Amino acid sequence: MNHFYAFLLVFAGGGTGSMVRYAISLLVGPIQNRFPWATMASNVLACLVLGWTLGTFWAGGMSDQRKL
Repeated sequence: MNHFYAFLLVFAGGGTGSMVRYAISLLVGPIQNRFPWATMASNVLACLVLGWTLGTFWAGGMSDQRKL
């Protein structure tokens, strides 16, 4: 795999994650009080996605591009 292509995949994944985190903060922001609900919701969502990704990875159903 081309290193530039791998770099772009990682860049796109990081950018998508930061946009989702910002969108969650906009949605949850109005109901926040003393507890940081936006951070909690973002972290829970990230854990679910990571769990699904690792499960797929360990099952052998993931290409090299998707592993990035």
